[in-house]
Formats: sequence, structure tokens, C-alpha cells
Amino acid sequence: MSLLISDRMMVRLCEKFRSMVDEGWYEDVENVRTLKKLLSLVLNKADWHSENQDHVKLLLHQHLGKVANLRPIHVTLLSKVMKTYCQPAQLDEEVYERLCELFARDKETAEIGGISNISVLSLILENKNLAIPIKEVETRLRRFLKSDQFLGNLGAFYSIIKSVGLIDKRIIDDFFSISLDYVEKERIEVRNLGIKLNILGGLHNGFYKNKDIEQKISRILESNILDSYKPGDFAEHLSLIMSLGGNVSEEMKDKFVSCLPQFNAYHLMSLSRGIRDKMWEQNRGRQGIKHRAHQDTNYHLVDEISVAVSKASFNLLTDERRKLSLLELSFLLRNLTERSASCDESYYFVIKKRLLEEMPKMQMLHSQHISKSLRIMSPFMEFPELTDCLLQFYQGVSDIQDVHVRGFLRFMNFCYKSNHRPGNNFLDIFAKALFRDMEKVPGLCVVEAGILLAAFNHFPEFLAQDIFSSSFMSKLDLELKQATGNRNYTHQLRYKLMVLNRCLVLQFPEYGVPWFHEAYCKENLQFLRSTTNSQLGAEVYEELCNALGGWRYVKSKSVSRYYNPVHYEIGLDESGSPVDLYTDGVVPDRRIAVQVYADIGYTQDTKRLQGDLVQNNLHLSLQGWQVLTINPFSWKSMYLSDSQARKQYLQETVQAMSA
Repeated sequence: MSLLISDRMMVRLCEKFRSMVDEGWYEDVENVRTLKKLLSLVLNKADWHSENQDHVKLLLHQHLGKVANLRPIHVTLLSKVMKTYCQPAQLDEEVYERLCELFARDKETAEIGGISNISVLSLILENKNLAIPIKEVETRLRRFLKSDQFLGNLGAFYSIIKSVGLIDKRIIDDFFSISLDYVEKERIEVRNLGIKLNILGGLHNGFYKNKDIEQKISRILESNILDSYKPGDFAEHLSLIMSLGGNVSEEMKDKFVSCLPQFNAYHLMSLSRGIRDKMWEQNRGRQGIKHRAHQDTNYHLVDEISVAVSKASFNLLTDERRKLSLLELSFLLRNLTERSASCDESYYFVIKKRLLEEMPKMQMLHSQHISKSLRIMSPFMEFPELTDCLLQFYQGVSDIQDVHVRGFLRFMNFCYKSNHRPGNNFLDIFAKALFRDMEKVPGLCVVEAGILLAAFNHFPEFLAQDIFSSSFMSKLDLELKQATGNRNYTHQLRYKLMVLNRCLVLQFPEYGVPWFHEAYCKENLQFLRSTTNSQLGAEVYEELCNALGGWRYVKSKSVSRYYNPVHYEIGLDESGSPVDLYTDGVVPDRRIAVQVYADIGYTQDTKRLQGDLVQNNLHLSLQGWQVLTINPFSWKSMYLSDSQARKQYLQETVQAMSA
């Protein structure tokens, strides 16, 4: 459909639709039912609609208050569009309730109003992953695997696996095995199945792996890739081959070189994902360059492809003939962040400049893409001007109160990591959106959002009461129960809840939230005792011992009362002199925490300490500790280039803190 309808025709269609809205045509539910074709267009012409989001917003608003009377296929289309555009939040709730009503009425039938039962279930679980007990979900999936409808609903089945964080390996293995047998001769479907397999390798699904399926898909991709005649298809194939552990041949490299001038921003980003995964497989970054494993021909081919992708990205970015949209610019930014590419500073300067120039055209979907790209950037940068522009955009959205909390999470995560305060107005909007939508957001996501608010000392009491209520704690218990067997996920949830509990106890004692993580912290003390950068930490420890008179005055890997990690502890008596920390019964009058965060813990452009580390320092201060943070950039500077200068610096600093 997207190929049959031109962009010019879309503009005329949009104008006609707006005039019909102005005439009140869609106040009648019968006329609203005709809009399902426009919803299909939103999904099929995604690029055009991403640049014309006002049309999508107007289209969605026509459905408010009318969802209960819409047919199942219309409701499913609405749900899919809402997942991308996140507003209006009220419509999201109406759609969810209608889906639940349809499923409850016909859950034992194969189809619900022409839509498969499994498709409706998948949309419900995308909206609220705990809507149905995990055991019931698993039972339905096992039954569905054996049904005639399975092969026609692979996408819905996969969506359920992803939404509920399924970790039952037998079900997932069967899904990929049966699916691959079915689509083996369909090159595009094999590619799509490979993408699904790659995505499931994350925390939510217990880092699922199936080497046998990976190898089978990779071999099929390798046999198909040289027949790819579209640059985008070739880029997706090559990316997946690298991600799934396949090898890049000289023939693939030659075809890559011939396709390179035709790759757009999305193709380059896709290739970057494959390069990232391949480099991870080759242990790059985990070993010194002289000791890296697998330095064979394939190793060097990947290097050549990575360099070529970087050059092509820069050429695309600086080509004045190309008018790049915000979406394309966000893809070029992701092209860097996906594979931690080493690029000249001019790349960052140019992409920041291009993004700032296009900011007046910013729409909600653009802001989410850009925020995601910024959040996962490595090395991490603050980009303060760009961050402020994003913030101004959010504050200028007229109906910002209608946006689902999903629409803000990526930006808030970026602000937290960069320690860039977004301002009280935005924090108010975010807190209210979280309070409104937290029932349908995974518990881990709610807890993490709470930590973000606490980091900026903006955690309203109504939200604290709701998160630490028996109702929400029961939701977390259920989530932990459903994730039994996924040790990484349960560890993350329990740890983040402890951090949020600590935030409330230390930063908002007036709310009366009790400390209920003492047992957890004692059980996980080894994990909570943070280690520091080995080389920098060893240097600082040695100079501290020299400055204070010996190792007995410096204790490494301590924790505070509420189990904040302390890299190096110094104790002082009433006179301000260091005390022996290894003698029983000695209780310091004051404590100094010497924190040694490596340069990776700072924003690389503004040299600001990142948010979680700032928060840790704040919590130490609130517990009575004096905090000395060793700045790695100053430590390595000419000013502190020798041992004597470092010793003098530490002595003078500790003396000043003891005064």
C-alpha cells in the first residue's frame, strides 16, 4: 500500500481528513469506523507519518470515547499505532479495556471478530505484561504451538514471549525451530526471524541463546546475501550475519563496498549493530590490543567494514545536497552509539549542529529516537545545548499532559545519566504521568523511574505513597515470581528497589518510608562493595597511604550505614588526625569517603560526573560522610604529574576537610 500512495497524495488525503474533522464528520461512531484504513496507512507509510505527526495525533483523537463501539480489527490497529505515538494516554486506557473485554468474551475461540485470539492476547500483554498469570500464558503458548493458527501468527507469538519476559527455553526453542522450518525458503522471513532471535538476547528474556538456531539462520543468510539486490536488504543480512556469529567473506565485503554509496542513515545504523555484536564476540574491549583473540582474516574484514561505515556516515552527514530529517539524524547518531565508534570530534560537532538546526521541526517521535541515541552513547556525552532544546520542546507541547509516561522515559534516563537537571515543570509532568500510568508499566520500569526523580530531589509524596503501598509491592512480588529462573532480571529488580528505598529514607525522611532492605544488603554485601578502576584506584590508594602514614589509615571497599559503596575510607579523630581503621573498638569521629571514578564515569564533553555516581556521593553526604572525589582528568594532569605533587595534594585536601 505504501508504494501505491505517493507523499503528494498523502498531503491531499490529510487535508481532506482535516476538513472533515472541522465539519464534525467523526462525531458519529459509524463514521469513526471508516478510519481503520487511515490507521493502516500510519503503519504502512511509517516514514511519512513520522514527519507528519500532527495528522496522526488528530486521527487518534477522533477515537476518544468511541473505542467501546469499534470492531476488533479496528481496536488492534489502534493499539499498534498507540504503542508508537504514546498519546493521548486516555485513548491508551480505552483501547486496553476494549481488548480485555474482547478477550474475556471469546478467549476460548480461535478468532475474535476476524482477529486471531493470540493476536488480541499479544496486544493485551504489550499494554500490561502482568495482565494474565505467566503459567496461563505458558499453557496457551504450548497449546498454540500445536494449532493450525500458529504459522499465521508468528509475530503475535513472538510479541508475547518478549512482553512477558518468557524464559521457558523449551517454548522459545520450539517457536524458532518450527518457524524456521516453515520460512526457510522465504529470504525476507528468515531475515525477520533472525532479527527476532537477536532481540531476545537481552535481560528481560534471561539473555536467551540458541547456538544451533543461530548457526542455521546464519548459514541461510550467508547463502542468500549475495542475491540481495536492494541495499537495505543487503545491509540487514550482513548485520545479522555478524550478530549471529557468522563470518564475513571477501565476496560479502566486495558487495558491501559496491552498495556503500547507496546506504541511507538507517542502513548504516543497522550495520553498526552487527559490527557491535561481532566485536563483542571477538572480545574487543575486554582484552588489551596485543592479546585480543581471533585476529584472523575475519577480524580485519570487520575492522574494514567499521571504518567504511564511519566514513560513509560522515560523508552523508556533511553532504550539503542531502536534506536529512530529524529521524535520519537520530539514526546517524545511533550509528555511533551502537558500536562505540572512535570518531573525530568534528563528527560530534557536525551532528550536534545539524540536530540543532532541525529542532524547530521536532515532534514527539523524533524526541524519543534522539533521546534513545543519546542515552546509549559511548563514550557518553552531555550535549547541554541539545538537551536544553529537547527540554524546551517537551515544555512547548500543548497537550503534554496527554502523553503516556513511555514518551518521557528515554529523555529522563539521559538527563539522569548526564546529570543534567530538566527543571521542575518537566519533573512535575513526568511524576504525574508515572503516577497515572504505573499500573500498566513493568514494575522494574516504575522503580527505575522513581530513582530518576529522586536523583533530582523531586519525588512527590503522592507517588511515594503509591509506590510503597501494599498494592504495588504485591505487583513486584508477582513480577519476581513470574521471573523465577531469570536471575539477572530478579537481581536488577531487587537491587533497584533497594536503591529507591534508600533514596526515600535519606532524601525524603518526612515521608516516613521505612528501611526494609537490611537483610538484602547483608546477603549481597560482596556485590555492594564497589570496586574502582584498577590502575587509577591503585595509584590513589598508594598515594593515600604515603600521605597519611601507612595502610592502616586507609580502608578499601567499605560501605556506609545504608550500604553505599565507599572506595577508600579515612577516619579522623576529634583533633582531625587520621585513626587506625584496623584496630578493634576504634570509632572515628568523622569519616571521609575517597571516591575514585574512572573517566568513563564522566561526560566526555563537559567532564561532569554521571548521575548515578553523583547520587551515591549525595547519599554518603546525607549519612554524615565527607566526600572527596578524585577527578581522573586532574589526577593525570601536569599539575599532579609526580608522586610528591599527588601526596601533597591529598595531604592538603584531607587537612582542609578535617578543619
